[in-house]
Amino acid sequence: MTTRFEVAQKNETIAFTKCIEELHSWVTEGEVNVGLLICRKTAGGEPVQMRQGGYPIAGKVHITNAWQRAQGLPDLLLIVDGDYWDDSELEERVALLDHLLSQVTHVDVENRDEQGRPKLKKRKFDFRCMGFKHVAKRHGHASVEMQQLTRVVKSPQLELPLSEAA
Repeated sequence: MTTRFEVAQKNETIAFTKCIEELHSWVTEGEVNVGLLICRKTAGGEPVQMRQGGYPIAGKVHITNAWQRAQGLPDLLLIVDGDYWDDSELEERVALLDHLLSQVTHVDVENRDEQGRPKLKKRKFDFRCMGFKHVAKRHGHASVEMQQLTRVVKSPQLELPLSEAA
């Protein structure tokens, strides 16, 4: 398998700029340098989706360490799957970048690392569902899988815009 990383080009950063300006002002306020990389994986000439823990993902976040920052890398790298990115509309790109940036929290403006860069850390997800389709099918609402999904959908803190088409 071949993996190629490309720095996002100017025309690909429209979603990036929109997301930071409208949703994640802490990036600008905290003087956080963020890089956007597009990952293209191929095997035998065929595109392969990015994976994490064996599961397909649309993107991931990497907080760089002090020595990487000393070499000039950004404080934070957003790495997106090339095929997902290429097939996405602006709204979907903004949503993906919002998802990725929401995984990071800025400690505070005063707290800096050895290079004078802002300290960042990963946040835990607000919800996560894992399970097996065949177990959910066999046992319905008695299964842990369906109980997890029910808790997420019925959570009073979570008001998802669920459409009737879904």
